[in-house]
Amino acid sequence: MSNKSKLSTILFLGSLFLFLSFNACTSSESIRSVKKKNIEINKDIQGDTSVSTIISPYKDDLDKKMNEVLNTSDVDLTIGSPESNLGNLMTDLCYEVASAMYFPTDSNKIDFCLFTVGGFRASISKGPIKLGKVFEVMPFENELVIITLSYDKVIELFDYIAINGGEPLSHAQMKIKDNKAIAIKVNGMDLDPKRNYKVVTSDYLARGGDNMVFFSDPINYELAGIKLREAIILYFKQEAEAGRSISSSIEGRVSYE
Repeated sequence: MSNKSKLSTILFLGSLFLFLSFNACTSSESIRSVKKKNIEINKDIQGDTSVSTIISPYKDDLDKKMNEVLNTSDVDLTIGSPESNLGNLMTDLCYEVASAMYFPTDSNKIDFCLFTVGGFRASISKGPIKLGKVFEVMPFENELVIITLSYDKVIELFDYIAINGGEPLSHAQMKIKDNKAIAIKVNGMDLDPKRNYKVVTSDYLARGGDNMVFFSDPINYELAGIKLREAIILYFKQEAEAGRSISSSIEGRVSYE
């Protein structure tokens, strides 16, 4: 293993350990002390047993946690354009989790969910879904947010999807013709020029990431109260507890005319 790979491993394991440790704490627990030590990463690290000694207790604990099986997938889940079963699954579960957390009474509910093909970094193979796989799919600390957009901004949003050849969508449907969005429907209904729309997405995209300029100056910006990765984990666990495995398919949400 190269020095660069060793450094990446140390940083990755450290980040995972901190994330899991903080999330495992109950409200009655608190951090009482912190000890730190600088470790120089240099050419001598290749045979330095002190590095493996430091990593070992973290790695053993992380290996156990990362191998926790959250649920089982009935199919191979992959990302792609103009539509994919992984994209459909991720947007569906984020729509569901955000709606349940933010609008439990179903009033002023979220209209639809949008992400990008590049936002999910790994496929999920058919079979057991381990916690470590969720970190591969979503390695970023993105939070779910709810953006309220005007009709004109929503048209810009769907045209953006058309120009890019499709992006993951939930509770919405459209066709692409000559790089323009046509036959747009949200929850089975044509867009209404007289109303605004609530969109759940990530805070990264809401800030204009991936050139999503239509999210600039929204009518309203609200935190859903959960990170994207945590929403995925929560959904997988809840489905398992209900005796349901994970599955998703292509439904014609985004297609070409």
